[in-house]
Amino acid sequence: MINVMLVDDEVLALEYLKNLINWEGNGYHIVGTAVNGKRLWSYMKN
Repeated sequence: MINVMLVDDEVLALEYLKNLINWEGNGYHIVGTAVNGKRLWSYMKN
């Protein structure tokens, strides 16, 4: 399984992306979401 982090500055777009694709069925696991690069970097450091 490949881990995926979804990042977009629009919360509605993140929700749409999460529901658009059958991630698990295609071998992906969403480990989290972030609304900007700063939050992504903070998540990645921890």
